[in-house]
Amino acid sequence: FSWWTSLLVRIFWGAKIYLMPVCMPQQIYKYSGKSVSGILPIWLERMFIGISLRIAQQVITSRNWTGFIEWLSSLSFVKNKLKIVDILVEEIPPIDFYESLRVGAPRSHAEEFRLLYVGRLHKEKRVDDLIKMMVEIKKRNSKVCLWLVGDGPEKENLENFAVQLGVREKIKFLGFKSGKELTNCYKNANVFVSTVTGTSLREAALCGLPVVAYNIDWLKGLLIHEENALLVEFEDVQGLAAQVLRILSDRSLREKITANLQKFAAERWDIQKVAFSLKQIFEP
Repeated sequence: FSWWTSLLVRIFWGAKIYLMPVCMPQQIYKYSGKSVSGILPIWLERMFIGISLRIAQQVITSRNWTGFIEWLSSLSFVKNKLKIVDILVEEIPPIDFYESLRVGAPRSHAEEFRLLYVGRLHKEKRVDDLIKMMVEIKKRNSKVCLWLVGDGPEKENLENFAVQLGVREKIKFLGFKSGKELTNCYKNANVFVSTVTGTSLREAALCGLPVVAYNIDWLKGLLIHEENALLVEFEDVQGLAAQVLRILSDRSLREKITANLQKFAAERWDIQKVAFSLKQIFEP
């Protein structure tokens, strides 16, 4: 998130800056009401981000990130130096994740349905929406639980919120997981639920886990509703609950979404594409 450090690198080292945005600041401001850094005021951060984009030699984004392409193309000082590549290194999960895919546990067949979220427990991630979602799900299916994998400053608030809404017994806070442990979480879940996630959504797809998600920023134009995911509009908690219950009850839909998403993920986020991606970026 240190966009503005490129200014210092340019001034003190005279380096060429190749800037690859991995978040849309205006979306973060909308989701959390805070700056991306969490330290600078939004107006000052906007200024630094604008300077960083202006001084960059090139601004690079992925062909499938249509929201980013639209945003960056709309900036007059960016559109003439915007480079669109097939894939960004940022899209690829860590190498150790691919290693753990080969040795992870087989998928569980437990009686309860397990929903999974993996990510930071920060305000901008909107994890509280998943707790609200569980209120609606609990009314209609008592066998559904939610696993939250990750740590962050909102953990205690989220636990208290779950108690207030009467769904604490339906939610497991599993803390940070990595490597084989994380892969096993994916393989022992039934559905991945995404509010504002990136890498973990890709990991879930590679593990063959169907996805129910908010249709936001980088997902728009990438995942297709009822084809390789079930998508609802941002902040539509009722919609999240409805789509989760739908995919759990409709086996044919679940199998279709799972197969299509896993095939898409295997083709899209193939680690072998990293070298080709870097060559696309840095060669004239």
